[in-house]
Amino acid sequence: MNSSKVFHPYTDNSTFADEGLLIVEGKGYHVFDEKGRKYIDGISGLWNVNVGHGRERIAKAIHDQLKRLEFFPVFGFRNKPSEELADLLIEISPLSEGVVFYSHSGTEANETAIKLARLYHQLKGNQGKNRTLSLSRGWHGCSLGSLGLTEMEGEKKGFGPFPEGYYMETRGLYNGGANLDDLLCKISPKDIRTIAALFIEPVVGAGGFYPISKEHMISLKRFCEENGILFVADEVATGFGRTGTMFGIEFSEIVPDMITIAKGVTSGYQPLSGTLIAKHIFEPFSAGVIFNHGYTTQGHPVCCAAAIENIKIIQEEHILENSKEMGRYLMQRLCGLHGNPMVKDIRGRGLMIGIELTNQVSELGHQVSLEARRRGLIIRNLDNLIPLMPPLTIDKEGIDQLADILFNSIGHMQRDGGEEI
Repeated sequence: MNSSKVFHPYTDNSTFADEGLLIVEGKGYHVFDEKGRKYIDGISGLWNVNVGHGRERIAKAIHDQLKRLEFFPVFGFRNKPSEELADLLIEISPLSEGVVFYSHSGTEANETAIKLARLYHQLKGNQGKNRTLSLSRGWHGCSLGSLGLTEMEGEKKGFGPFPEGYYMETRGLYNGGANLDDLLCKISPKDIRTIAALFIEPVVGAGGFYPISKEHMISLKRFCEENGILFVADEVATGFGRTGTMFGIEFSEIVPDMITIAKGVTSGYQPLSGTLIAKHIFEPFSAGVIFNHGYTTQGHPVCCAAAIENIKIIQEEHILENSKEMGRYLMQRLCGLHGNPMVKDIRGRGLMIGIELTNQVSELGHQVSLEARRRGLIIRNLDNLIPLMPPLTIDKEGIDQLADILFNSIGHMQRDGGEEI
């Protein structure tokens, strides 16, 4: 029996002793357990190891920075890696000018954006703008503030009350499926005036892997501009090549007021996140207003050094192009699942693809995940959704192996009258 003293998040700790893998090594798009078994990493760790495992260049950058300066805070002080990374992030982002506020996780990046949006409006004299607008199935973190941005009750149960916000039906924005005015009609003009910011993922992640259409993104940006609402693009999961472009929002060709990042910014080699803030949002703070918010180790020089090297790898090895090409190829391979009675839908963009299984069989997603693991593929289901987010360095051979294992795992779980066939 597993004797780990670790309290595992988002995990059934009663079954973990039997199901938990001890991963000891990683190389490319593979990881290895303590018994030497080899697995395709179908979820990039936790959707974040974009450049793959075992990158010696990033390890060297971390080591070199540790020898030079292991830590000094950015509370009124400067360190070179944090400034170099901030310049690089603004340069590669859709923002032409701006600044970066560092943190450690996607949750913290979005929490920062919530507080910043509220304070910004107060400084502009808009005292009543303190609520948020988001998608019903959007997921932006697990702090009280960021969790208030989701309507998914399973995520919020037992933790309330939350800051008040408004939600639009996610499925209505999937591939242009509904009129935006119809989705917003439940919010009165009086309530719209209380909204400080809209938070939206270019491809909704944990809430279902719904890619938002370009037309709806443009309409939402126009709605925000007309009503004095800040537009926040949550790029925690979609950033740094996941959807085939450096940032997922580039698909819609709009410029947000803020962009939140995490995961792929360091490919998981160090914990780092950030809130990219357009110049016009930062102006009150550059004029002397203090933002009383921060984290001890934000802008950590070692984490920033890892991120700089990670972004260089993405650029130099043409990983954006590979993500786009391999994403198309994976979608082609998955076409063979259309018509399968266990499969309801397949959707996504780039190497961010979700397979929605039917609910005909209890815990089907979990069963498929376990069967795939037995066959050499690590995936982590979200109820009956199977996320496929392998490292962006995966090649056609890896895609073929992943698809074959998945086909066989789903086929193995097909049932007739409750019995496997």
